[in-house]
Amino acid sequence: MIQLLRSTNLELSFWLIPAAASNPRFASNPRFVELPSWIQFVEDSAWGKGDDVFNGRKLGDSFVGLPDNNHYHGSGRLLGYKQVKIVFPEVPAIQITPVARDLTNIVSAILPNTSQDTSVQVGGVVIGRVDYRTDPFSEGIVPQACLEKLGFPFDRYTKDIAKVPDQLWRTLVADRGPNGLDPPPWYKIACRNSLARRSNNGHINIDKILSNERSTQRSMRHHLERVRAVTWNRSFIEGRPACGCGAGQCNEVHDQLVGFGPPKTKEGDVIVVIYGCSVPVILRPVASGSDSTNAYRLVGEAYIYGMMDGEVFDRHYKEETFKLI
Repeated sequence: MIQLLRSTNLELSFWLIPAAASNPRFASNPRFVELPSWIQFVEDSAWGKGDDVFNGRKLGDSFVGLPDNNHYHGSGRLLGYKQVKIVFPEVPAIQITPVARDLTNIVSAILPNTSQDTSVQVGGVVIGRVDYRTDPFSEGIVPQACLEKLGFPFDRYTKDIAKVPDQLWRTLVADRGPNGLDPPPWYKIACRNSLARRSNNGHINIDKILSNERSTQRSMRHHLERVRAVTWNRSFIEGRPACGCGAGQCNEVHDQLVGFGPPKTKEGDVIVVIYGCSVPVILRPVASGSDSTNAYRLVGEAYIYGMMDGEVFDRHYKEETFKLI
């Protein structure tokens, strides 16, 4: 049996939960069909499905949060909220003839046919294009390259950290505490103390710091556990900002976009806020054939510093239609 749950980050997206999610006996069942990119499997979530949970975390915590409890407001709030704009293709009626009496024929009739159009068209804005990304973070390691890109000047001999940029400490915790609320103010101090314990290579080795029970302060421990939950198997990304103005017509300064994206993020992917989504997403352009609508595959959700509360709609961005396949 397949259960469908609406995801709160995309009012168009679903998590497919196979029977294996509730019955370990079916944990190795293969997927029956190749699904469109905008349909995500629970087995690809932070802890996976079934017995996967006993093997540890697979990915950082979802930026979306639980249904009806969004952690962010990427599409704005109240009167400024951008309602979802979505068009589904026409779905032909399913007909099960008397011949389709055995299980194989019934499953073939119900499951999507590869010839059917499983795309959706949604409205939104491109806010940037990925022009730098790190490899997915190893377990418990925040690399020097990420810290430097977030504004921390690397000096292996400096242990007295005078100042921690807001962009740095807020991005490392995705500007939230573990419960999805605003981060406590002492996160900044804990981040400074963590930076003072970076390795000779300039990395923050979370597991190594946490393994020292006696010298690790409780506040630093909570902070590092949050950093680990955010960065686990994610890529740090930097993006070139987009602008809807014509060449030479914009007087606004657009800062580089920084944040975290899925491990499969590539340079050239676009950073998009889809109307109705609570967080930005990473899309990958694909050849669209004769269709004039831009076609993309959904790579996954993202945290982009300064773009999580509807700020994008105060800037010069051009509305577009995205065909998700």
